[in-house]
Amino acid sequence: MLFIEPAIYMGEVLGNRIEGFTGFQAIFGYSKDTMIGSVQRLDASAVGIIALILLVAGAVVPLLPMIPEKLRFLIGAGVLLVAGILFFVIPGGHGDGFKAATSLILAGVFSLVAFLVNGALAVLHLK
Repeated sequence: MLFIEPAIYMGEVLGNRIEGFTGFQAIFGYSKDTMIGSVQRLDASAVGIIALILLVAGAVVPLLPMIPEKLRFLIGAGVLLVAGILFFVIPGGHGDGFKAATSLILAGVFSLVAFLVNGALAVLHLK
């Protein structure tokens, strides 16, 4: 979902979005090349980078055989919960004018659904 535009946008005028950015542009920053050089239009987001790292960690941790089976899903669930929450915080890190759009909201919701799945597997394995 982070490849799809818009993940965040600045606002609306007569129902049309003014400046939309993809999720990866919102996380890693975005600059546009012009005739006079490169212009930075959006700074990198530390919260976004942490959320992306936690998302990858939450997907990988339950697959690691070196971690005891009872803890794998519990750790993965906790990491995915934090990642899902941080996805909703990304637009606020860029300023008051930015709002979350559909693809960033879906990325956060899918992270939270993965948290629920890992949490259910953790409960089943702890019994």
